Amino acid sequence: MNRRMLSAVAIFFGSMLLFGVQPMVGRTLLPFFGGTSAVWIVCLCAFQVLLLGGYFYAHRLSQGDLSRRLKSHLAILAVAAVWAFCVGGVREGVYGLVAGLPPAAGVLAFLCVVVGLPYVALSANSSLVQSLVSRDGEDVYHLYAVSNVGSLVGLFLYPFVFEPFVAVAVQWRIFGVGLAVYAALLWWLGECGPRSSFSNKRRDAASPLRDAASPLDRASFSHPSSPIPHPSFLWLLLPAVSCAVLNAVTAHLTMDVIAMPLLWCVLLALFLLSYVIGFSAWCVRLLPLWDALALVSAGVLAYAHGRCGSIGFAWHMSGGCGLVLFGCSALHVRLYRARPGSEGLTRYYLFGAVGGAVGGVLTGLVAPLVFTSIVEYPVALILSVLCIVALRDWRRWMVQLAAAAAGVVVLGGLCFRLCDAGDGLESELVRERGFFGTVRVTSQKAKASGMVGEFHEYFHGTTKHGEQFLAPGYGLRPTTYYVPLGGGLPILGHPKYRGGHPMRVGIVGMGAGVTCAYGRTNDVYRCWEISPEVMNVATNPACFTYVSDSKAKVEPVLGDARLALERERREDAPKYDVLQIDAFSGDSVPYHLSTKEAFQLYLDRLESDGFLSVHISNWHMDLRPLVKAVVMEFGVNAVLYLVEPEPGQDACAWCLFVKTPPEGFTLPQGIRLIDLNQVKDWTLPTDERGSLVDLVHLQMPVK
Repeated sequence: MNRRMLSAVAIFFGSMLLFGVQPMVGRTLLPFFGGTSAVWIVCLCAFQVLLLGGYFYAHRLSQGDLSRRLKSHLAILAVAAVWAFCVGGVREGVYGLVAGLPPAAGVLAFLCVVVGLPYVALSANSSLVQSLVSRDGEDVYHLYAVSNVGSLVGLFLYPFVFEPFVAVAVQWRIFGVGLAVYAALLWWLGECGPRSSFSNKRRDAASPLRDAASPLDRASFSHPSSPIPHPSFLWLLLPAVSCAVLNAVTAHLTMDVIAMPLLWCVLLALFLLSYVIGFSAWCVRLLPLWDALALVSAGVLAYAHGRCGSIGFAWHMSGGCGLVLFGCSALHVRLYRARPGSEGLTRYYLFGAVGGAVGGVLTGLVAPLVFTSIVEYPVALILSVLCIVALRDWRRWMVQLAAAAAGVVVLGGLCFRLCDAGDGLESELVRERGFFGTVRVTSQKAKASGMVGEFHEYFHGTTKHGEQFLAPGYGLRPTTYYVPLGGGLPILGHPKYRGGHPMRVGIVGMGAGVTCAYGRTNDVYRCWEISPEVMNVATNPACFTYVSDSKAKVEPVLGDARLALERERREDAPKYDVLQIDAFSGDSVPYHLSTKEAFQLYLDRLESDGFLSVHISNWHMDLRPLVKAVVMEFGVNAVLYLVEPEPGQDACAWCLFVKTPPEGFTLPQGIRLIDLNQVKDWTLPTDERGSLVDLVHLQMPVK
């Protein structure tokens, strides 16, 4: 294998490992931090900062005798390979060290300990190999496209090849072996040496300007009628804006629109593809096309953002994916055109990593602390449009006039949306943003549901998770998904309730606390909620009075429900007559709450005649196969039913599991049963192996 081919293979393989480990780290985090989009946003920020560390490390390595310093790098890779091989067995111990930290800090600390060293060592891959090869006198920037193709392959190999079929501990061992193979490729590349003395002479004779850019590029950056920032400034600005766009669009789509984890990989893959496009020389000629498509995508997003909550998901999805792909491609083409000669290669990539880290940290870590809503989303869109419009070649004024007009329209619409208070904000009681998303409580005077009077609604992102009518006689009336035919059915139908005996009810996912309305004197309702903001809303009588006015003893517990239930099982705490799992509703399905081990835990915490009630209403996942898999795995009895919408109640789907059907229990009229025999067979995933990807569908909810 010649040196040129070997360099491409090394970059491809290293990048495949680098981006294959990202979703693997996310999967490793699941049992400890849950599957919320906030975890992935923090991971993205951490990866961008670690990437900066890797590029700085590569820049330092390339100064001086690179061949000699390469040996030290190979030793570091060997240590990283050994550590990765051992991670599968020590991850619980690592979590024990960070368990007391705030969620964002805990994720960062866990990630840095588990994968920090391997990730930094791999992050040096592209710029380090390019620096090695550039000493042969070649133009090596095309290898950055090879790097991003490898990243794409790694990103999609994981969810479709490794995650469903390989245990997490084994995945880490495979990653360790992969690091060792990569180190061997790098050693081989270092031993090959320059291709020929002629290459070195050609390199010495090369002009920095000739190596830096094509005639088209030089004209764009030097024409006196087209003043633009110095290229080194663009090395910081363009990656910062593109990373801000990625993080902001991800936050908006996965928090405000739909918390579907598959979107994380889709958006990251489009972002990588934008680098492939941007660093392909032929794409420079298509820059007007990328600009036009980017402005169209931004316009779609501006329109969808102005009507968020009343417009189909396809508008948000198409606009967001379009902006990440076309908008970032337009930015990355400009970044490619601003590239220096080979002597500034590592500095160029280092500046890009600094810009990416700044954009990622501002949108992923700073914005959630500063803003009560996802303000960084319209801000990032505005910045991307400004960059595209401001960095156009305005000598072609007739061609650019349409782009300028489109840019002004998009900017005007976004600025209006950013500054506009919007409908109903004057009656907004609460707006909070935390690690687990945005929470809003609104108050209005009337509703087209047949009930007149003041009512409060609770939204997590744009998904409604509860409401309460405050008119006389309606205060403790269950609403939405928790009406007597819905979430209230297992409580009202339990033998202890019908016999007037005290009950213990456990609720995973507190919401607005609507289920507590069924509580009677001497009943105990324990509610687990992972989000402090949600718990504050549910327990605040100014927002909802279900908890404060409940006749039962309500015990709110802040933290992850599975960890709490496991602790109760170890301590042999009293079991529950009804255990309600309400963490699947809306659109997000925490993986660690839907595995074989999780359902075994739920059944262990039930009395022999207890009901396990699971809310499976979902916009974008078909959870019926999950229900059937539980029945097949544990041999329990199950009833899957739908509740039709009526005034005061929303359409919803629930499943009741019971070990032994209680005597006298009958299903009431008004519900529609689903025959599990008509549901496809599916294998229940485990903590170590499995995936929910094949349950995803993009059907819009029926309004």
